[in-house]
Amino acid sequence: MTKTSRDQIIDARALQLRREATPAERALWAQLREFKHHGFHFTRQHRVGSYILDLACRTERLAVELDGEGHAETVAYDRARTAWLEGQGWRVLRVWNGDVLADPDGVAGSILAVLTGQARVEEVQSHHPATVESNLGNPTPTLPSQRGGSISAALPPLPPPVAAHIARIALTDFRSYRDAALEVPAGPVVVTGENGAGKTNLLEAISMLSPGRGLRGVALSELARGDGPGHWAVAANVDSGGAVGIGTGTSPAAPERRQVRVNGAAAPVARLGEWLAVLWLTPAMDRLFSEAASGRRRFLDRLVLALHPEHAGQANRYDAAMRARNRLLADERSPDPAWLSALERQMAEHGTALAAARRDTVTALADMLALAPTGPFARARVRLDGWAEDALERSERGNVEAMLAVELRQRRGADSAAGRATLGPHRTDLAVVHADKDMPAERCSTGEQKALLLGLVLGHAALVGARRGKAPVLLLDEVAAHLDAARREALFGRLVDTGAQVWMTGTDRSLFAGLEGLATFVAVRDGRFGMG
Repeated sequence: MTKTSRDQIIDARALQLRREATPAERALWAQLREFKHHGFHFTRQHRVGSYILDLACRTERLAVELDGEGHAETVAYDRARTAWLEGQGWRVLRVWNGDVLADPDGVAGSILAVLTGQARVEEVQSHHPATVESNLGNPTPTLPSQRGGSISAALPPLPPPVAAHIARIALTDFRSYRDAALEVPAGPVVVTGENGAGKTNLLEAISMLSPGRGLRGVALSELARGDGPGHWAVAANVDSGGAVGIGTGTSPAAPERRQVRVNGAAAPVARLGEWLAVLWLTPAMDRLFSEAASGRRRFLDRLVLALHPEHAGQANRYDAAMRARNRLLADERSPDPAWLSALERQMAEHGTALAAARRDTVTALADMLALAPTGPFARARVRLDGWAEDALERSERGNVEAMLAVELRQRRGADSAAGRATLGPHRTDLAVVHADKDMPAERCSTGEQKALLLGLVLGHAALVGARRGKAPVLLLDEVAAHLDAARREALFGRLVDTGAQVWMTGTDRSLFAGLEGLATFVAVRDGRFGMG
């Protein structure tokens, strides 16, 4: 996309401002760039339209503007600027240079409180003269930090993540279970039993408490008990900072239509992501790095969903538009260009949203993995390989959306011949490298690949806890079977440290001896649960 002279002037100005940062900007930037450990990423002198933002968190659409003594002369301009940015979905937080230089930790704490939802922008900058009419003419206004305390002095520190705790789960006509219920306290849960007893079926039932097709990814009708009535139900009492009742299942009249209830009221499937973030590892995923990209993409989207609950809805709308476009292109009759364009705009809109959420998640996960301790689990480097994700590195989201629509229009002939869309986020891949060996994951040994997967899951659990303040539920099927004693003990320690509720399965209870006294042990036999 060719830049106009005006665009070039604005970009050059942004570069100049970045090079000539004021002392206050440098001091605050030193604080905000460390927010990556909380899952938030800031950029300096970020352009939005014709405006240049001092500091911006693009994923949260929060602009932080620093004002000096001359601000009183530009209040009207700044108000108009703020109004325009808010119309584009941005929040604007204004802080004073003097406060940053006097108390950078306090100012950073206030910004973090806004990002994590502990405070609103209006509360943090309520003393800023731009929001108090009587102070507009005062070139040296006072803020809390100048009165003997920091701006964030009244704000509590960030709490540790709350573990989403499934306190009770009931299965009705689900797989091998006719009617079974299980109550467990908070903490890890170890499920043992013989092969075929139904251990993985229990994990699959838990996975259905989140959006998507669950741990095995099969049709809904396949989840029904073989000799049952043809429908199934899973219900749970969940405590994730507040008690909620969640239920999902099918009806005899619609065995392929999933129903959801939250506290007894009907709800869309996507709402499940607001209450539970669920991630799993199964033995079938040991080949994740050596098989087709589709498996890695499903794994990636499960990671994204834990941070962006709306991701599933965006994926469904993108897929629906793509299927409709494929049908039109396959039709022997000449398709309606206006209809094709409308579908391509939908694909571009939802596809760019998918790519943006993936990019946000992988960028934050990469930073979290870089902090992981060296030890028995291989450290991974991760990146995305996809057209839309790459484009977002170079351009704003609105531009990428427009560019994707143009690309789709230009590829109609090729896509018609191929019988599918040859470009879009449905073709994105997750590239993983063994960091210590600088070796692509697909070339690593089977044991190293499993260790990389475990490292990714542990890093992601830490990221979700830091970003959402709510640790995810982890489902680890036969996770200890092929680990030596040292790696098992290290894994159990890391899992306990995440604060997450972890459900693990195995045939041999002795493999989980390191969790005695820390975990609840459940035995499965003949479709029934027993404690101990």
